[in-house]
Amino acid sequence: MKKLSLLAVSLFLAGTAHAQIQPFTWVDGDLRDSAQNPVLDANVTIKATIKVNSCEVFAETHVKDLSNTNGHYAIKLGQGSPVHSTNSFSTAMDPTKGANCYPSGVTSNGIRTLTIQATLSNSDVITVPAFELGFAPSTTGVPEYLQTNSLAAPYHKFLNTAGTYGVQVNAPSGLTANYMLTLPNDVGTYGQMLTTDGTGVLSWSTPSGSPISALTSGAGINITNSAGNYTISSTTTGTVMSVSSANSDLSVATSATTPVLTLNTGIGANQIVKLNASAQLPAVSGANLTNLNANMLTSGTVSPSQLPAFTGDVTSTGASATLTLNNVPVTKGGTGATSFATNKLVASNGTGSALVSTNCNLNEVISFDAGGQIACQTVSALMSGVSISTLQALSNSPTAYGSSGILPQGALLKVKNSATIDNSASSLAFEVNNSSATLQRAWVSAVANSSGYAPTIALGSMSSVSTYQEYMRVTPNGVGIGTAIDPIFNLQVKNVAGGSATIGIDRPAGAMGSVVYTTNSLKRWTAGVIGNTESGSNVGSAYAITSYDDSGVTATNRLTIERSTGSVGIGTSTPMAQLDVVGTVRFGQGEGTSIRSMGVCKVTSGNFTTSPANFTCTGLPATVDIAISCSPNQAVGATLIQCRATGTADGMSCWASGTANSIGVSCMWMRTQ
Repeated sequence: MKKLSLLAVSLFLAGTAHAQIQPFTWVDGDLRDSAQNPVLDANVTIKATIKVNSCEVFAETHVKDLSNTNGHYAIKLGQGSPVHSTNSFSTAMDPTKGANCYPSGVTSNGIRTLTIQATLSNSDVITVPAFELGFAPSTTGVPEYLQTNSLAAPYHKFLNTAGTYGVQVNAPSGLTANYMLTLPNDVGTYGQMLTTDGTGVLSWSTPSGSPISALTSGAGINITNSAGNYTISSTTTGTVMSVSSANSDLSVATSATTPVLTLNTGIGANQIVKLNASAQLPAVSGANLTNLNANMLTSGTVSPSQLPAFTGDVTSTGASATLTLNNVPVTKGGTGATSFATNKLVASNGTGSALVSTNCNLNEVISFDAGGQIACQTVSALMSGVSISTLQALSNSPTAYGSSGILPQGALLKVKNSATIDNSASSLAFEVNNSSATLQRAWVSAVANSSGYAPTIALGSMSSVSTYQEYMRVTPNGVGIGTAIDPIFNLQVKNVAGGSATIGIDRPAGAMGSVVYTTNSLKRWTAGVIGNTESGSNVGSAYAITSYDDSGVTATNRLTIERSTGSVGIGTSTPMAQLDVVGTVRFGQGEGTSIRSMGVCKVTSGNFTTSPANFTCTGLPATVDIAISCSPNQAVGATLIQCRATGTADGMSCWASGTANSIGVSCMWMRTQ
């Protein structure tokens, strides 16, 4: 059973003559479910019941659509569908007449209880607790007022004629005693208000005092009214006796009678700068603009038309962004002056130390001559005295690298040995000194071969004060490291000290390090360390051999060696034993049958007899093509244990040639191809 959260009952309305106007009353309220949500139902049956004590003297029903009223309902008692035909609403509410529950002619005490019960379309029932209706009859027998006595609804509501909206009258929450207000007999006149005589009798009265429209202008005061807005102003003139300025920004002249206020504007000290007639700032000095930098210039640009003219060594014309460098005078010795020629250098080899233009020829370089002045010289002249057969500068060849031509693009220097003998070398040497002043020298050479056009490229360094050691040699056949002879492989490594020769591949943690074999640039095999992360305890960085498909893309791990255990996996990258083969194994040269899988299982207990019996040997595959060899852990009179697979997982059938009760048996099984 659900409860109604709020119920409102209107005033009981009746005419002055009971026999002519039938009494009625409005009852309204808000239906809410147990979660205090408004009931939104299109088919609600509301039953209103009036009782005297426990006797039902009146009941009627009303059907309401609350789907769009937010749970609010309003019913007019006496206008519904009667449940009982004996008493009408007026009879049930008339205290001068006896109800069905009373003997005829006996007057009740005037107290009635009203119960509202709402039945929803889903058969749920919402009931409002009963509340009392009390009244005192007039001489005509028509009730004069209706008093509610319900904590759930201590108010009255007056509905409009449509019964949709109403005006609610509430008693103050702090009320401690009953009182009555008596309304006047008429509606009063415009501008009047209700006043009380102190006993609760209300009457209309006119407020005392003059209305604001009575305000009029007077001597020296002018009052105007515009749409209810009043303006008060002075109608006379006077003399200002004294005017003063709060600071020096304003100056006051003839302050006694006709003061003149002047704003201190201008571009001088302590003056206020104002815009001119073109809304522009006047020309002011920027000498006091401090801390001005690019970070403070957040937006905006300066048009060249706004630039001033520069004078001095650097000049420009107004509204132009072009700068001109004038003649620069010589200030340290010498005489005269010169201008900078277009795209030329200057040197101090003019009159005294005057600056003159310097123009070098093609393939010449700038240097200081014997007098310490800038001059243009050839590379051969610069290298005079250096023991190199021919050293010449080359122009920047337009031929791109890799194309036919003398040298790759960008070559600027050529070192040449003009000797015409095999093994002659053209070399560049590099010298350094360590902290002990020991001379250290390295060199790179082109060594003439007996045939062809490609020389051997050699790289070496000093091995002692008077000897040299070659470390690397590059020939058309390959690269030799430490060989000191032409390599016979594409890459040949030898330890120059005579020890073991090694090739190292260093890589960061988690990265691969491998040697890749290709066919026409397509991967075929990779051998090296895979990129599994090292996690301590020698785990990680396993070695693997991987093959690729014809496209050189899809890789298949063929062999893996774990670094921590040395376990070898064939067909698996995670070997679980010292040798873990995923696939078949065959021994001998074409002899026997390939082994697909093998293992060991153990029957821990059993009663082996001369008759076959089924046992469980954990780990045995469910297959019949399997060979099993068993031996007891201990001899108890048994000469032989024979076993075979039963065809079910972990199942085997065993029997003994002698007596062998309750012994453990270890079996080795092999599954063939």
